[in-house]
Amino acid sequence: MGNPLEELLVDADALDLFRLAEALKPYASIDRRSGRLIFSRAYASLATRQKVLVCLVGQKAAHLLGTTGDDLLSPKEVEACTGLPGGTVRAKLAELKSDQLLVNDGRGKYRASTHRLAVAVDELLPEVRDIE
Repeated sequence: MGNPLEELLVDADALDLFRLAEALKPYASIDRRSGRLIFSRAYASLATRQKVLVCLVGQKAAHLLGTTGDDLLSPKEVEACTGLPGGTVRAKLAELKSDQLLVNDGRGKYRASTHRLAVAVDELLPEVRDIE
């Protein structure tokens, strides 16, 4: 009989990638050739904050898949990705950075924070959002 605590052991990287895919699936797909995000109809029902989060978390997923060279996006690129006005995007980027869900590279580009990715994923998972 093994140690019952061993049941608690998981591969955190695999778990995070599974949860990342589950969080994005309802809202976006990634074009295999270009790495561009393709939004579903459900994306339109998201709040502005979640739309920006889907864009940046989706960019990280595309980067992890090797379909894009980088996971950094400028505010203009987030604006183009989400279709939201620039002022709205900048306000949400600042809010998400303040909540430590995004990091700024010091040159005006943003990426989803690796160490807080699980929190961002929780915010996007439909069953979690429905409870709140």
